[in-house]
Amino acid sequence: MNRKALLMMVCVCFAFAKAYSQQPVEQDSIAQDSINEMVKPMKKSPVEAVREFFDAFHEQDSVALDQSMADNLMLFSYIKSRSKGNSMEKASKSDFMNSILNIPENMTFKETLIEISHTTFEDIATVHTTYEFHVNGQFSHSGVNVFTMVYYNDKWLITGITDTRNMLY
Repeated sequence: MNRKALLMMVCVCFAFAKAYSQQPVEQDSIAQDSINEMVKPMKKSPVEAVREFFDAFHEQDSVALDQSMADNLMLFSYIKSRSKGNSMEKASKSDFMNSILNIPENMTFKETLIEISHTTFEDIATVHTTYEFHVNGQFSHSGVNVFTMVYYNDKWLITGITDTRNMLY
């Protein structure tokens, strides 16, 4: 083979290799999808959403509280009292909001979460917490909260709250 033919063959090989290298490869699109997933904002956990709910609760922030709960949210409380017996209470979102906003300014309250666990299936979650509740620095009661949640419009939304209240009296 003469030099001219050999040089022509090398040029054709380089041209073919360059043209082929510009073609999309299936792995490239998979890699791009992975990169897109990494740079997309991470979905907040339902536990983080419950912690933010309690921050708003303690600050009596009606806007943040409202935005953390579904409009048709229902709250159920199972109250266990030695002197008054056991009872069930039901409240709507507006009942709850009114009770929080009507706490006197001279009263302090704090619900301390002790243990938190959650179960999540796709866009539905439950968050369970044990807690202690203090009013004006004094222990009031303890119990368990169960939050039912859905991931809606890019955030966890509380759709229901059930709690127990173990009263000392």
